[in-house]
This record gives sequence, structure tokens and C-alpha cells, in this order.
Amino acid sequence: ASQALDEVMIGGTVGEVVAAVERMTGKRASIDWGNDADLTRIFGAMPPLDATVALGLGFRADADMDALVRASLTGDLS
Repeated sequence: ASQALDEVMIGGTVGEVVAAVERMTGKRASIDWGNDADLTRIFGAMPPLDATVALGLGFRADADMDALVRASLTGDLS
């Protein structure tokens, strides 16, 4: 991928998403971590998201994981 695209795409682990949710809500998440073969099979087979077309149409990527979680929790997608 080009450097420009790398700079606007967010990637993260489930743990990073959970940490961002905890920061936004001020609450500690209660999660039982484990391995699920079905989820690994389904999501592990998916390619990384390619936002090239969306970015070309004027959509903007979130600045970071906190911004993505904030938009998701508040519904503010501007």
C-alpha cells in the first residue's frame, strides 16, 4: 500500500478497541478472553479492508482508535 493510504487507515486489535471503549466510557470492560475456532475461521479468512474507493469519494478515515470508538458510541459520524 502507498504511504498516503497507510497514514489514513486504522488497524487494531480487539484489545485496543476494548481499551478505547474503556477510555471513552470510564468503565472497565468485563470480558472473558478465549479462542473461538468458528470466529477465527470466519474473521481470520477476511482480507484487510481496502478504503481506496471510499477515500476517493471523499470519506475520511478516523484519526485514531479513540476517534473511531467515539464516533461509534455517539453516532457522530461527521
